[in-house]
Amino acid sequence: MDGQTANAGHGLQVDQMECYCGLPVGSGRVTRPGPDCNRRFLCCVKEIGDQSRCAYYLFVDEEQKEDAIPSCLCSLRCSMFQIKKEGPTKGRSFYSCGLPMGHPQRCEYWQLVGGPPYTPPEMSPVGVVCVCGERALRRGKQSEGINQGKLYDQCAQKKCGFFRWVGSNQ
Repeated sequence: MDGQTANAGHGLQVDQMECYCGLPVGSGRVTRPGPDCNRRFLCCVKEIGDQSRCAYYLFVDEEQKEDAIPSCLCSLRCSMFQIKKEGPTKGRSFYSCGLPMGHPQRCEYWQLVGGPPYTPPEMSPVGVVCVCGERALRRGKQSEGINQGKLYDQCAQKKCGFFRWVGSNQ
């Protein structure tokens, strides 16, 4: 991080902003090659690798004003991440819950930047149970591709690996 605290440009007063930890935000510039190279960002000031570091992250540019970032199901402002998995959406940005990964109350909010709004999962119809013996959750595929928008049932706890496309007899 470059230590700038007065303002990050585009009217955002950094010295008045806090991360999810309640600390003043830090600012920096992306140095890795890729679509976000040289973009300015705001983030938690705690060291990378610190287990208590929150997931606060905000790009500072005209397209990404703070009020355009959605809130997750926890009512927190989402954090932005990039897809790292190989495939057609690699490198795309997405929003996810603002709580740190692994936090016990982290919700499942997920939305591609510029993509369709998040639809929360619902309980699958009675009778659809996963390997754990619990009622499965029904979700819609969010990521782009041939299955975008298609419904599937999945283990609510994501423990047993149960997954089935709706309409599939497998």
